[in-house]
Amino acid sequence: MDILSNIEALHLEHDKWLSDVRFYQKLIEIYRDHLLRLSSSNHKDKEFRKQLEVLQNELTIEEGQIRKLHHRIDADEKKLSKVSPDAEMMDKIMYFHNHLDLNEEIERFYCLFNEKKKRYLRFCIKWQK
Repeated sequence: MDILSNIEALHLEHDKWLSDVRFYQKLIEIYRDHLLRLSSSNHKDKEFRKQLEVLQNELTIEEGQIRKLHHRIDADEKKLSKVSPDAEMMDKIMYFHNHLDLNEEIERFYCLFNEKKKRYLRFCIKWQK
């Protein structure tokens, strides 16, 4: 595969990642709305309140992670736009190395978010009336 094909594939990967982080942000908004509805029916239970606060804090942390990822993806895309087929090999290697780091960060985010999603769903099942 030539360098132009690789660069195009990386642009597409950035687009997918941006789409994914927008999806996760929307999912958090849905979770927050659902938690609000749940809290109106379980508003006095102390255990519920404690678990609710933990979940809400986790969602806030995830929103921060999403903002960071979005910023990092945008920055990576800008760097990619500057990589040309005529660039020095070392510049290309450095870019691809940094891109791999971002890829690992995104994959970690997906795994951690899915773990928190499971906790959220268990909470909802437990407290749904």
